[in-house]
Amino acid sequence: MNWTTFKKMIMIEQTLFGLPWAFVGAILPFYDVEFSSHFQWSNWSLWVLILLSFITARIAGMAFNRITDRHIDKANPRTKDRVLPSGEASLLQVSLIGWGSLIAFIYFCSQINPVCAAFAPLMAFLLWAYAYTKRFTALCHFVMGLISACAPFFSWVAITGEFALPPLFLGLSVLCSIAANDVIYSLQDMEYDRVRGLHSIPVAIGGRSSVLLARCLHGASFSMLAMAGFFLPFNPIFFSGVVFVGGVLVYCHRFVSLSEAKMLDKSFMMSNSLSAVVLMLFSIGGLFCQELF
Repeated sequence: MNWTTFKKMIMIEQTLFGLPWAFVGAILPFYDVEFSSHFQWSNWSLWVLILLSFITARIAGMAFNRITDRHIDKANPRTKDRVLPSGEASLLQVSLIGWGSLIAFIYFCSQINPVCAAFAPLMAFLLWAYAYTKRFTALCHFVMGLISACAPFFSWVAITGEFALPPLFLGLSVLCSIAANDVIYSLQDMEYDRVRGLHSIPVAIGGRSSVLLARCLHGASFSMLAMAGFFLPFNPIFFSGVVFVGGVLVYCHRFVSLSEAKMLDKSFMMSNSLSAVVLMLFSIGGLFCQELF
């Protein structure tokens, strides 16, 4: 498998823009001055392990998704050009990448701390099982959201070694946002899924109700993000980032058009990517100013 095919398989642009959420979860513990003063900044390997854990989890999840859905993708005009239906990669190649990445993910988590090591097998199961959920439940969007929510939550745990409320709310924010985006994404395949007997929220409640639900989920995402900040030491720069994310979501929903589901999906993918990157930058900026003043 060449590099171009590999990038296509894992949707590398989504991987790169999902990573900032993991880094936000790793940055926010340092808003606690006492924790920051005791943290060993020389332990650079911890940051590398967080990065490698995220990347291998993403690769494994995308590989398993491609394997499980290969027959469905082949029959769907929108997805027939994916790497397995198109013949760009073999089932053996994708399987080796998927299982190899999953084993690497579990290993990297085991090197971080006991808490991450204990939860790694559960996360690995979710990465493998997600693609099957659309076959029996319309709540599959929330399973994807849950998987994505683990990135900022366990990044916090990787840094601190313990659970806390801020990463819980941050994770819930990501869960709601990704679930909302996936509902919108599924609008493109609503008729195809209905014919094939696949489950999704658009199939279950229709297009207009799905858009309304997505708006509610994005509203909940913004609220959870604000709550994460509420349980941290007050930082006006971080809250400015939260306000920016809310503004992006409002702007995107202002121009929702059910008749242009593909453009709608691209709009919210861009909004999610932009929100993640900007919030990470605001989080770093808030920490930098805190250290200065």
